[in-house]
Amino acid sequence: MLRGMKVLFLLLIFCCWAGSAQGAASAPRPAKGTSKPTARAAPAIEIPETTFDFGEAFEGVEVEHDFVVKNTGKAELLIDQVRPG
Repeated sequence: MLRGMKVLFLLLIFCCWAGSAQGAASAPRPAKGTSKPTARAAPAIEIPETTFDFGEAFEGVEVEHDFVVKNTGKAELLIDQVRPG
């Protein structure tokens, strides 16, 4: 019984390894002429002020504040989703 469990465990490990190797081999590659940013040419976001306290806000009065977002990296910084918190 114990030997059967060992064989089953090794078979499971082999299947996981083979599946991950297959997935890595079939991963899409970037089209020719396009380049993926390297570690040196990656975007880097800098947000000096991450919170702002409006203090007391009255009902019906619109409040507004601008946050500065700066790309200090060497590649284009894409912001595709912003969530208020």
